[in-house]
Amino acid sequence: MASGALAADLMGRFLNRKAKVAITMSALAITEPAEKLAAFKKTLRNLHPEMSLLEPVEDHDVEPEAYDKCQKLFAAHPDLAGIYVTTEASMPVIQAAKDAHLLDRLTVIATDLFPSLIEQIRSGKVTATIHQRPYMQGRLAFRVLQEFLVHGQYPSFRATLAPHLVMAGNLDFFLEKQASNQTSAGSAASDLPSSDFHSNNYD
Repeated sequence: MASGALAADLMGRFLNRKAKVAITMSALAITEPAEKLAAFKKTLRNLHPEMSLLEPVEDHDVEPEAYDKCQKLFAAHPDLAGIYVTTEASMPVIQAAKDAHLLDRLTVIATDLFPSLIEQIRSGKVTATIHQRPYMQGRLAFRVLQEFLVHGQYPSFRATLAPHLVMAGNLDFFLEKQASNQTSAGSAASDLPSSDFHSNNYD
């Protein structure tokens, strides 16, 4: 929900005008993308009511499907101003926008960070990505399981992990920090709370 709300607010501020935007997702039947969509809609409605949101594109995390559906989306809406890609399937969306000759004027907000996306951010084709920190998600999940299996304890709250906003301006800094965290056990551990589950929002 934090990712969806952040993406909507960014989209509104980047475009700063009455505009048409779209969102791609895996499937509405899955809780995580459904929550992103709900938060995106709510934030647009509350903070940027002049913007209009098209029906979501469900690509089921299949890249050819994402490309084909986005091709149709861009053909039907050549005036589209922005698109939020809620999954890692951003490359087929970018390629479809490029093939439709829309990429240079389209505001693209992606999800997570991987080598091919890094170059798109550097070149300005992708305005921002909301990094959900899958490495730390795995560490946090392991920590929760460990506490339960070894000590019989579990958090009484919903464990959350704050997403990171990555743009061209902080990309190199973020990559350096990420590399440092993943090569040093001490540094990586510092991203988790030092005591057991005293906070439900791990920054």
